[in-house]
Amino acid sequence: MTDPAFDTLAANASDQFLEIWGEGLIYRPSGGSPRGVTGIVDRDVPEELAEATGVMGESILISVANRATSISDDGYGGIASEEVDTGGDKIDVPTRLDAGMRTRTIVRLIDQDGGMMRLEVR
Repeated sequence: MTDPAFDTLAANASDQFLEIWGEGLIYRPSGGSPRGVTGIVDRDVPEELAEATGVMGESILISVANRATSISDDGYGGIASEEVDTGGDKIDVPTRLDAGMRTRTIVRLIDQDGGMMRLEVR
């Protein structure tokens, strides 16, 4: 069980992090309509992560607000952890800064708290 005060603090801080480091992405749930979200994209994932997951290919970590909203709802958008279908959901993300978007599969929900959730995509 999480502390409600911590969850409120984490949720408030997540918008500040997204404001500073966030990039526009498109979340494509397997059973729903695509929507815009803002995420912090980590393209420099250690090789150990790829080895640990057993999945070959370029791995990218994305941190998003842990809430089911679109950019038009609250300015940032988010993905609620309970709606994530690993292996089925996809997300459009630039694989390099200032590069075109590429559709990648969400392969794992790495961690989450009341404010943000971190996803591995390939």
